[in-house]
Amino acid sequence: MAAIGCDGSGTTTGGVDTGTSTASAVTATSSASAAMTASETASSPVGKPPSGDELPKGAIRRFGSTQFGHGDTVLSVAFSPDSTTLLAGDARGVLIAWDPNTGAKKGAYTEVADMLNDIRGVVYSPDGSKIAFVDQKGRAHLLDAKTLKKLKEQKVHEHSGTSIAFSPNGKKIATGGFNPMAAVWDLDKDQVTPMSRASFPEERAAELVQFSSDGKTLFAGGDFGGPIGLFYGYGPTNIVPPVVKLDPESGKELGTLKGPRRISTIVMSPADRRVMAVGTLGGNVIVREVESGDKVGGIDLKEPVFSIAFSPDGAKMAVGAADSGVRVFESKTGKLVCTLEAAPSNPMDLAYSADGKRIAAAGSTAVYVADAESCKPVLPSEGHRDEVRALSVSPDGKLIVTGDTEGFVVVWDRDTGKVVTKFKAHDRYTVQVAVSPDGKVLATSTSGNMVSLWKMGSWEKLASIKTDASVFSISFSADSSVLAAAQYEKKDALLMDVPSGKVRGRVTLKEGSVQEVTFLPNGVLAAVTEQPVTPDTPRYAVRFFDPTTKEEKRRFDSSGGSRLVVSADGNSLVTISGGMVHVFDGNGARKKELEGWSNTVAFSGDSKLVSVWKDGVLTVWDKDFTKKLASLPAADCELSNVAAVPNTNWVVTSLVNGTVLLWDMDKVGK
Repeated sequence: MAAIGCDGSGTTTGGVDTGTSTASAVTATSSASAAMTASETASSPVGKPPSGDELPKGAIRRFGSTQFGHGDTVLSVAFSPDSTTLLAGDARGVLIAWDPNTGAKKGAYTEVADMLNDIRGVVYSPDGSKIAFVDQKGRAHLLDAKTLKKLKEQKVHEHSGTSIAFSPNGKKIATGGFNPMAAVWDLDKDQVTPMSRASFPEERAAELVQFSSDGKTLFAGGDFGGPIGLFYGYGPTNIVPPVVKLDPESGKELGTLKGPRRISTIVMSPADRRVMAVGTLGGNVIVREVESGDKVGGIDLKEPVFSIAFSPDGAKMAVGAADSGVRVFESKTGKLVCTLEAAPSNPMDLAYSADGKRIAAAGSTAVYVADAESCKPVLPSEGHRDEVRALSVSPDGKLIVTGDTEGFVVVWDRDTGKVVTKFKAHDRYTVQVAVSPDGKVLATSTSGNMVSLWKMGSWEKLASIKTDASVFSISFSADSSVLAAAQYEKKDALLMDVPSGKVRGRVTLKEGSVQEVTFLPNGVLAAVTEQPVTPDTPRYAVRFFDPTTKEEKRRFDSSGGSRLVVSADGNSLVTISGGMVHVFDGNGARKKELEGWSNTVAFSGDSKLVSVWKDGVLTVWDKDFTKKLASLPAADCELSNVAAVPNTNWVVTSLVNGTVLLWDMDKVGK
């Protein structure tokens, strides 16, 4: 059975859909899909629901939309010259062509799809007949724009490629990357010329490349702490490369661009390519004439500038800044025109359509497209537009709560699939959400060292508790009076009163750190801890504490430390390490080890063990953990979390494409 795409489609097409037949499909098959037996392959997914988002076998509802959705963070965007197609490349090496007005998928190129191979830049040739992109493996790819079939491929860098640009006549492609720091690929001669790095630090890459209007000068530069560097957590360094001017024919350096350092982006005005906008990590946008170098405009944003795009006439600039979304300014005066509504908070790339009607932004798992006139999304979404990893269900099973990597929390009605409420819970990644057993309080935690409590129904904030570290695990006591929170890489877990949020105590270790916490049905607090490894002491242990006295009652050694899940009767405990699921009985005796690459697990209402996998597979085991009842390719992107729905035999899973799936366990595995 084919996996449902993260864009909601049942297949991955190879050509751009123009209403006529296209070339044969270029598809990527996950390892799980390839391993399906003939009988499993014969089971096809159910038909499309009204939303157009297909459902995999066993799923009964999808919450949220897959329109413009990718299976990982979108890093680069580009419009076709006729404005009818929007290309987006993501962090798993997938290039998708979208209809910018409807969000419908027109085609995809997945030949280089790899969890470790992202697409760093994508561009159309000036005449719109070709597409070029560079990947993390240092390869430049040339595709036919209509069919998305590969025309050429060239190794241009020893290591990662970082950026790409066509020459004005479309006969050359320039790329930035590692070793050489920049290169020019002559498409007619199929020859690569490395660019000189006379003024460029040896260990650095040109994060950005742009041709002059006559194609005789190549500008290359940028700081590795720019958008891509910050995305991967590198950040700025003390090595500050300049922007150099290069001869694309010989590769010789012609000089350096005067002006600021810490440059994060360089763009040319599409009107005549005689005006350049330079963005910096210091929060400045400087507009200069390319030939003279004279400054003709500028903006001081005070936040690191991630991306810039000129309107087709050059009169406006869309500017993306760290944690600030996207704003549109007049190019000459710097006057603010508008702020794009609900744009990604960290826009990795921006593009204006050639007709000036649309602005696209990368930076989340869904491509963002706004109407350039109203500055509002073309397809407003009540749900998530970024990765969903936090998941919980109300005790009556009627509300599903999810949190995403932009700090939003969405509450869904289980039966209608509609959004009950959506609010910004945190400025950073919402790591965990949990509903109290009495259904009165919602707890959320963030990577920004904060736990917040909210009143269910009114969604009023009851308390915010500053923590000493990121909190990746929270759990309510059975009577809903206490919330336990594990502080990442710290020796203690906080115990907080509910609903006041007052810290009533800490469970503290002598050494090591608390990784996961969960209250057992009998009121005991269980915790997965990590400690220094010795010949007699493994890395992880499950410990049991009295939450009143904070005393440790017992412990057993565990092979896993990334999750701690307990069955409803308390007789089975599950930990995960390196994707392997370890099952223990209540006394710590090992029952089973289930191999794979699991993110987390949950126990269904009838005690089946449900596991969600990084490769998008939902796996179900029987009550004794001896028989695999089902292994379903739910999506071609990661399933990030799973939770049981009380009072039913359903489970709900979250996906990194920002949607949520509801599953009927009575249908799965039969």
